[in-house]
Amino acid sequence: MCLGGDTGLFIIGTAVGTAGLLDWDSSELATGTGMMLAGMVGAAVSIPLFIIAGSNKRKARLSFENVQNKVGNIRFDNSNIFVVSLKIPLN
Repeated sequence: MCLGGDTGLFIIGTAVGTAGLLDWDSSELATGTGMMLAGMVGAAVSIPLFIIAGSNKRKARLSFENVQNKVGNIRFDNSNIFVVSLKIPLN
């Protein structure tokens, strides 16, 4: 997701920068250059995140649970609520 978004940012920055270059409008050229740089840096950072996500997806467990209606040790009533929980062991 990060890689796709940053690639899109790079492409849009290239289009804005090219339009600024062709129209000789320096504000568009600076904006396009900034967007291109942000897209390149973001894409480079997203590659390690993609690798880490691949190793962690086997560890995460999504579960549906029926738990007591309480916060900490304070119980509100005797009812139970249905929750969706995501558990990721940190080993």
